[in-house]
Order: sequence, then structure tokens, then C-alpha cells
Amino acid sequence: AVFAAVTQHTVDRLKAELAAERSRAVSVSAPMLGGSALYTLYECGGKIGIYDAKSGLLLEFVDVLVDTLPESDRLALKKGITLYSFSDLATLIEDFST
Repeated sequence: AVFAAVTQHTVDRLKAELAAERSRAVSVSAPMLGGSALYTLYECGGKIGIYDAKSGLLLEFVDVLVDTLPESDRLALKKGITLYSFSDLATLIEDFST
């Protein structure tokens, strides 16, 4: 239910991009390990931290100030946003960055 706190705009955008990929019949080579979570995003020091979902290790920071995001996104980042593919990660980072 973590995704429930992400803005509806984000959810709609992810659905639209997924539908577009399916309609083009493009093979996506993004990593996905049998439905296992790959990444979890959390607020870390005022920025977005990308963590390895399995080990919990911090992988990288996203250069976006969490204070500039809508409240629903800030709350979701406090709880953690779990992602299951690199393409989902890239899409969400792009959304946070715009």
C-alpha cells in the first residue's frame, strides 16, 4: 500500500508508459528478479535515497530536495516506496525531478 501515498499523477504516468511499451512490443531489458523488490526510496538527509531493497544499503542519492515535493510524496518517502524494476525507478525519479 506504499504506492497509495504516491500522487495520482505518478500512478497515471506509470500506467501510460507501461501501456505504451506494451503496444510497441518492445522487449524491456530492465532487471527484475522474479517479482522481488529491487529498490526502496526513502527520504535521507533532505534528499531522496535509493536503497537496495534486499540489503538495505544506500546505493545513491537523487539530487531532489524532498521539501520541494508534494506532501503525499514526502509521506510516501518517509514510509518507503518499493520498486520492482529499473524502469519503474527511472520513471519515478524523472517524475520527482520535474
